Amino acid sequence: MLYTVAVHLVLLIIWGELMPTIFKKNLTYSLGAYGHMYTRIREAEKVKNIDMLFIGSSHAYRGFDTRIAKAYGYESFNLGSSAQTPVQTELLLKKYLGSLNPKTVVYEVYPYTFTNDGVESSLDMIANGKIDHDL
Repeated sequence: MLYTVAVHLVLLIIWGELMPTIFKKNLTYSLGAYGHMYTRIREAEKVKNIDMLFIGSSHAYRGFDTRIAKAYGYESFNLGSSAQTPVQTELLLKKYLGSLNPKTVVYEVYPYTFTNDGVESSLDMIANGKIDHDL
């Protein structure tokens, strides 16, 4: 059994590295694809002490424009992601709330996210962020 598991893992890695994308659709996830979560996570690690934090599903990252807040003199940051459920929101807040230190948090709540399984948002966070104990 151990031999089978080890061979399977080795073959899976070789398959994922060498085969054309058409043969490994379930193994690939585009880094920084739609939603720009990769960019936002990298920026969140550098940004400190903001006025407003926007967080929630795709309505948050598509609906709240930080440039408008900046035009009114507010430093803001957007941590919204596609299909973000309350579980992913909690993970993001645990990780970045202390360093971002926002004066106001705007949590966009879309009712569908409470019935969503969270797979899309979890994959987005896994593919674009650092995998740690909380994730």
